[in-house]
Amino acid sequence: MQKHEVNQRPLTEPAPIGRVQEFEVFEAFRRCDETRILNMHGQGGIGKTYLLHAFERRSFHYGDTFIRMDSLDFTHTPQDFVRHLNLLLGSYIAPVKEADPSMFEVKQKLTELSQSTQVIIAIDNYEKMAEIDRWFRQFFLTHSDPAVKVIISGRLPLQGEWVEFPVWAAKIRTMPLRFFNREEITAFLKQQNITEQSTIHSLHDFTEGHPLALTLAGMSAKENGALGSYVNGDSIQQVLLTLTRRWLEEVESDALLELIEAAAMVRYFNQHTLSEILERNVPYQQFIALTNLSFVQRLKEHWSIHELIQDAIKVDLVQRSPERYNRLKQKVIGYYKKRLIKTKHPDDIAMFFYHIGDELIQSVFFHSKPTSGRKFYLEQVDEYNFDDVLHFYEKKKDDVSVSKAQFYNRVSNQTFRFFASYEHNKTELELIGPDYIRKMGLDSTKLLRDYTGQIHAMSIVVPVHHGTIHALTDEPVSRAYFRQLSKADWDNLNRPKDDTKAYFIRFLDYVDPGDHDARIALMYDLLPLLLTGAKIIVSSPLPFFQALVKSFGFSEIPAAQHDDFGPDSISRTYELDLAADQLAEYMSSLTEDVTETNHYRHAADCLQLTGREGEILTLIMEGFSNSAIAKKLFVAEITVKKHNSRIFAKAGVKNRAQLVKKVMEQSQ
Repeated sequence: MQKHEVNQRPLTEPAPIGRVQEFEVFEAFRRCDETRILNMHGQGGIGKTYLLHAFERRSFHYGDTFIRMDSLDFTHTPQDFVRHLNLLLGSYIAPVKEADPSMFEVKQKLTELSQSTQVIIAIDNYEKMAEIDRWFRQFFLTHSDPAVKVIISGRLPLQGEWVEFPVWAAKIRTMPLRFFNREEITAFLKQQNITEQSTIHSLHDFTEGHPLALTLAGMSAKENGALGSYVNGDSIQQVLLTLTRRWLEEVESDALLELIEAAAMVRYFNQHTLSEILERNVPYQQFIALTNLSFVQRLKEHWSIHELIQDAIKVDLVQRSPERYNRLKQKVIGYYKKRLIKTKHPDDIAMFFYHIGDELIQSVFFHSKPTSGRKFYLEQVDEYNFDDVLHFYEKKKDDVSVSKAQFYNRVSNQTFRFFASYEHNKTELELIGPDYIRKMGLDSTKLLRDYTGQIHAMSIVVPVHHGTIHALTDEPVSRAYFRQLSKADWDNLNRPKDDTKAYFIRFLDYVDPGDHDARIALMYDLLPLLLTGAKIIVSSPLPFFQALVKSFGFSEIPAAQHDDFGPDSISRTYELDLAADQLAEYMSSLTEDVTETNHYRHAADCLQLTGREGEILTLIMEGFSNSAIAKKLFVAEITVKKHNSRIFAKAGVKNRAQLVKKVMEQSQ
């Protein structure tokens, strides 16, 4: 075989799932004389070592000399590096026999090898050998045969002189490793004989495509049987704790760990945010050390910990120090409460609701961080785009179907399922249409578009004023509420358009009911209604939406129940009155609930309850019956009873009364 000649034998091993593009980069790297260094980088557990092994097998197929080094296998001095490299060379060529070979002698051996084969030195965990980074670059590589190629693999991309000096930057090809997408997750799990779609969907939500998380969770799924309902508590928490230990390997000080814990408690952060939460000035160098971690990503105006890692760190903190977790949580809530009262900005109300920790609100409105690149905007309906409204309705009527979606909360181990039947969706399209929009005013309706102009959803939120209140009083769904008002209350809402004091959330619908990104974008747009100082009214027969509005503190209006969706589909009506500048009082009522809930969660931690058991404990303490708990959590009542039995056993009690007494005693 001539030097660098490609072996023409057919390949017996394809590229690993999710790494086809990376293999193409590797093949190009082998062939390109100008590229001497391939820099592969990515978070812990993303598969760097696995990929190096795959590269090694592919190189063997080609007849290359592939020398795979791990910086964890030798002391980080120039001499030990050379000694270890000489030892590995013995698999390909007679090594230098001296106990302490010189760098010159080993490089001569590499040059000798490179005359007949492609030589590739792959160094794993490169970030661990920072002590000899300069020596490796300026002495070893500079004086080695240029034909010898190097793969540098680590958690972070090469920095400093590697990229600042053109002589080095021109020789480097970077290869960041990404998480698997949905198709790759499906293929990966099928290799593990996991084929049930509900299981695959649950594992996708839980892992977000992180390879190690997917491997561990897949093993857990098989060990615990079919996983259609997944998130079964202890085993999943163990997966998260295992991942946390892997990710935190790169943390080298307690001071940095304290910053990580605080940063994991917030959705986004900067130096000021962390200083406020920790009630101390966070030094610049500590903050830079935090933002240099592989799992911290720079966004437009702030930083963020990757969501899977963020949740894993929070689960770990709850296990290790529930008191510290609760203390940090209260600091975060207080910070955003002050900001919201001061700024009344939509972004701040979103962050306030995210951080008060209601699992349903977090899951629905903050299902994932905007990292997919999909961006949406809301377009007000007017005459110029009314044809798009007509087209939306025509498309929905031609394709009436069941609507399903599920939202997973990793920290609490809960899945919330949205379901609307075919009959419900058909009835809704009969009750409301383009004529309804004209009757309520075009300003009631918005279209959700992406930046290609494609429509993904539509919302109708009717402002209540003298131009709409008569129609609202006559139309199905809204009439039950407006007809039960006293004359004084009805007259109070019958005011000029520019003095609107109430909004009726009437309609939210999507081209694709399973489009999480579009659903979140449309519902996220509802949050600013809480800043209007108005009354917000909503009516629905769907348990999912009923639970959601109650999470926001809406009160049910029993007199406004109705059966406009059919006699077997009773709708409940809710209102939230934020008139007379009641925002601060409203937020205080929500945070009081959080404080009380934290007592119950602390009791759950002391009893070593799973996430689902802890949720049921909280509902028991709030006085919910088994049937009410089952309805709230969208599970069967028999499932609740089984959880109750396990909770009683862990608490050492025999019934609900004894459990409540024990938890109350712990809270005092």
